[in-house]
Amino acid sequence: MKIKPKIEFEFLQEKEYEVIAVNSSAMEFYLVQNDKKGFEWYESRFFDKRTIIDQAKLFREELNEYHYYLVPEFLNASNRQFGESISWSLQGSEFYNQVLFLNKMEANGFELSEIDKMLVHNQDYQYSIIKEQINGLGKTLTLLSDGYFPSLISIKNINANNQVNDEPNTFKMSFEKPGVNLYFSIEESTNFNKELNEVFEWSYNWVKGFNICQKIFDDSFWNNQLINMIHESVKNLYVYSKLNGLQSKLYHFKQGDGSEVKFVEMQSNEKKTILKIQNVVH
Repeated sequence: MKIKPKIEFEFLQEKEYEVIAVNSSAMEFYLVQNDKKGFEWYESRFFDKRTIIDQAKLFREELNEYHYYLVPEFLNASNRQFGESISWSLQGSEFYNQVLFLNKMEANGFELSEIDKMLVHNQDYQYSIIKEQINGLGKTLTLLSDGYFPSLISIKNINANNQVNDEPNTFKMSFEKPGVNLYFSIEESTNFNKELNEVFEWSYNWVKGFNICQKIFDDSFWNNQLINMIHESVKNLYVYSKLNGLQSKLYHFKQGDGSEVKFVEMQSNEKKTILKIQNVVH
C-alpha cells in the first residue's frame, strides 16, 4: 500500500511512500524504504492514514491473538525460508536475517543503498560481520570454561593459495610425519547445516562439562541465551557459505595429549574461510 507522512522529517519527505509491510500489536509500525534507500520501521503515527491507497495488496499474517503482519506475497512466511533449515524474520538484526531480507528485496525490484549492496554481494564485508559474532561466542565460551579444559573458537579468512596460514593443511602435514601415530580425518561436506550444528554442539558440550559457572547451564533462560548465540553462528556461516557458493571440507585431529581440533573449511577459487574449534586438555 502507499501512504504520505503527516509532516516532513528526517529521511522522509512530504510525498507518497510505499509501505512494504505493517507490524501491528500494541503499537503499529510501517516498514518503508526511506530517502537514503534504507529499510526502516516507523511508527504509524507519523503517517496520515487518510492518504492510504492499495491496502488490499497486503495480506494478513496472524502471529498470535494480538499480533499480526500485513505483507506482500513475496514476504509471507512461506517465502521467508532459506533452504530447508532457516526461517528469517522481517525484524531480525542478525547477519543472516539482514542479508536474506535484502536479497529478497533486491530480487523484487527494490534498489539497495551502497552499504546494503555490500552486505548482499561483498564476501569480504560479509566475513567481517560474521567474524565479530563468532569471536564474541568464542570469548563467551572461554570465560565460562574452567581454564584447564577450554573450548577455543576462532575464524579467519585467507587467500586460497596461501599455504603458510592454511592451518588444516599444516596440521595434516604434521600428523603425516614418520613416527607420528595420531588420528586425523578429512571429509567432504554432505549436509553443511547438520555438520555445523554438530561441531558447535561438540564445543558447547565440552564447556558444559568443564566450566566455572554451572548455573548458566542449569538455568533455562541463560542456557537458552547461550544456545541462541550458537544457533546464530550456525545460521550465519550456512548462509554465508551458500550465498557465495563455497565448497566445504571437514578436518578432525586427535592430538597426543587428548586435545581434539576440528576445522570447517569453506573455499572459493580466491578465498578460504576457516573455522577452528579446539577442545583442549591441559
